[in-house]
Amino acid sequence: MAMRLTEVLIRVPGLADVSLADRRAFFKDRRYAGGFGLSRTDNTVTVLSAEWLELWEMFPGSLARLYDLPSRPRGRDHLRQIAIKDHVARLLRVHPSAVEVSEDLRSAHLLTRPEERHHVDVQQNGDEVLIRNAH
Repeated sequence: MAMRLTEVLIRVPGLADVSLADRRAFFKDRRYAGGFGLSRTDNTVTVLSAEWLELWEMFPGSLARLYDLPSRPRGRDHLRQIAIKDHVARLLRVHPSAVEVSEDLRSAHLLTRPEERHHVDVQQNGDEVLIRNAH
C-alpha cells in the first residue's frame, strides 16, 4: 500500500490572541478557557454571525460535537443555540457544552444545575444573532 500524507495549515479567525493552553482546553478538553468562544461579547451583548460561524465549521458537524448539539448539516443551523451557550457559559465560567438551551430559546441552564435558569433575550437581525440577559 502506498500512501501520501498532505498537511495544510489553515488560518482560523479569532485564534491569534488565544494561548495554546486555552485553545487546547476549549477544543480538546471542553473546559472553560477565559471566556473564549465562537461569538464575541461587547459589554453585556453576545454577538454571533452565520458568516463567522461558517468560517469555523471546517468539518461538517464539528461545531455540533464541540457544543454538544444534535448533528445538523451546517453549523449555521445552530446559530442561536451556539450564541446562547457562549453567552451563558461566559457568565458562569464554564465550557459552552455544559450549557443546555431551552427549546423556546428563552433560557439556559447548566446540565448539572437545571433549577438555575438564566433567561436571555434573543434578537436576530438577518444572519446575525444578539443575546442579552433578560430582566
